[in-house]
Amino acid sequence: MNAPTRTPAPTRTPIPTPARGLRPAAVVAIAVAVAGALTAPLAFAAPGETVPTRAVAQQSDHRTSLSDDFNGDGYRDVVTSTRRATVSGKREAGHVTVLYGAKSKFLGTKRQFLHQDIAGVPDTAEEVDHFGEATTTEDLDRDGYADLIVGTPREEPAGTENTADHGSLSIFWGGKKGLSPKASVISGQSRSALLGAHLAAGDFNGDQVADLVTVDGGNLRTYFGPFTRDGSPAGTAVDTDHSPDDTRDLAVGDYNGDGVDDVVAAQSLPDAWYDRTLRVWQGARDKGLVAGGALKKVPDADTVDLGDVNGDGFDDIVYGRQGGDDSDVVTPKAKGGLFVYVPGSRKGPATSKAKVYNQDSAGVPGKAVWGDGFGEHIAVGDVDGDSFADIAVGAPGEDYDRRKDAGAVVVLRGYKGGISTSGGKVFTPEVREVPGVAQSKDAFGAPGHLVDFNDDGRADLVTSATEKDKGKGAVWAFKGSASGITPNGSMYVTPEVLGIPEAAKGYFGLRFNN
Repeated sequence: MNAPTRTPAPTRTPIPTPARGLRPAAVVAIAVAVAGALTAPLAFAAPGETVPTRAVAQQSDHRTSLSDDFNGDGYRDVVTSTRRATVSGKREAGHVTVLYGAKSKFLGTKRQFLHQDIAGVPDTAEEVDHFGEATTTEDLDRDGYADLIVGTPREEPAGTENTADHGSLSIFWGGKKGLSPKASVISGQSRSALLGAHLAAGDFNGDQVADLVTVDGGNLRTYFGPFTRDGSPAGTAVDTDHSPDDTRDLAVGDYNGDGVDDVVAAQSLPDAWYDRTLRVWQGARDKGLVAGGALKKVPDADTVDLGDVNGDGFDDIVYGRQGGDDSDVVTPKAKGGLFVYVPGSRKGPATSKAKVYNQDSAGVPGKAVWGDGFGEHIAVGDVDGDSFADIAVGAPGEDYDRRKDAGAVVVLRGYKGGISTSGGKVFTPEVREVPGVAQSKDAFGAPGHLVDFNDDGRADLVTSATEKDKGKGAVWAFKGSASGITPNGSMYVTPEVLGIPEAAKGYFGLRFNN
């Protein structure tokens, strides 16, 4: 089949990953050998930059156990961003929708809309700002409530031309009543920095305090916590030890089991858009992220996530390559898209044990067809509560029942040996128990998120069809169960149901929080 016809994406397109909580202190005691390749440190002590000491980071031990619970009710919350939405008549200004977790009726219990024209945000909505291009969550100020960080990469400071693209980060602070509409803003400091195009959070220096990482002018910038309510971090650092490749996705996990979070990025090389690489940074105590270079002898990457698929205590890397462009010449198995499983180990990603799958692999549902986009999104989480992380793979270009590019999500289970292709499930709006109607060019499954929003100990699947109804978009939620993701009790919501104004061509559900 031909490649799916979808709205062109910007050069930086984040795909969300499951939210993470800070690791318990006991885990921090694990001693792990550092891979010899991971030796290039960040460029610390640049002008205007500081690195926090452990004394600064340990001002308080009060922190939430859930990195995405904004109101402290014990349920994880979900953020979906619509960065191409019209706000106050300004096209592609962007807004985000917060869907608060609940035991039942998740998509309709409580919601909140945030954009740059609400009172309390020290900025205004402007055309092509792309507020919500990326979002992430963590308790930045250690008050026991998760906070929301929103990237606006096309934001420009007052007095600059509309192509400056400095970018900014808006921090909305959590509390008992949920997110405060009063935001603190961190602004990009250079032209074309595109600050906030990608965002992720974790503990990158082992002090049990949440840090932020983002793209800044092609480099990786870390903001160390704790943060004050004016948005000031305890310190910053920038990695300048790699070429400014075009980052396509960021993910956080602990792939070497040392109790400090690491970062993995899918990137395009600057001289060939279709030539992709997977680059890693290892978290180091009292230092922060240490550049480890590109992984060798593995296929190219578009999207990436991490989780402990085989249950050995090391987060594994699972990444997708959607195929359908010149990359298929470089990576032939990318026909229709693929995903790759790279186990974690004490020495880091074990690329020698990497396994590649596409829809022609034995047991994987479907058939590899040009343009399916299989692997356009990857999400990792434990959907059945067996302590092995499972994976959801989006195929937004999948055809079925004479519907072209209607889209689907394939869910495969993790086990001791890695990823099982036995008993894989396919989810579409055509499944009898699933609400909504599948249509051609819906692109169902383009983004996805695995998160336990009803607090039953199993990750649930949230996904969307961004092209539905000529770009209005729609979001679905599927619950996890002992047998995995189930269509029973699945939910469906549209912008009209939520009362989102100016929904036309907004592409509701285009992103979920990382």
